[in-house]
Amino acid sequence: MKRSILLCFLLTGFFVLISCAKDEVSDQEPIVGLWKLQRITAGGESVDVTNLACYGQSTLNVTKSGMTLSLKSPEEGTASCSTDTSSFGWKKNGNAYQVVDDEVGEYITITLNGGDLSLKVTADGNSSTFLFRK
Repeated sequence: MKRSILLCFLLTGFFVLISCAKDEVSDQEPIVGLWKLQRITAGGESVDVTNLACYGQSTLNVTKSGMTLSLKSPEEGTASCSTDTSSFGWKKNGNAYQVVDDEVGEYITITLNGGDLSLKVTADGNSSTFLFRK
């Protein structure tokens, strides 16, 4: 009898642990991969950057554990590109994706629509949207 009760408690504990386990993000998640910047929209203007020097080399690399945004722009007076890099976490929330970062999370919205990934950054009442494709 004691053995049956102990077994019930152990099984109950096991099922509680399994049901409370964190959802793992797989490599098959559509957001995971290397995305290339296609377009920047800000202030009512939209610019295709695929053929612009440096800008067209900008990427968003999304892994299971985080994302790294590498924005390239021409260095003034040279033929070189400068790179600004930002890294932050992300999570899946239902069918949506969210940036998980105390400093920038509330300012960035992620939208995945077909083969396009958009990062909308809002600060001081102004927003810019960066459109990426794999």
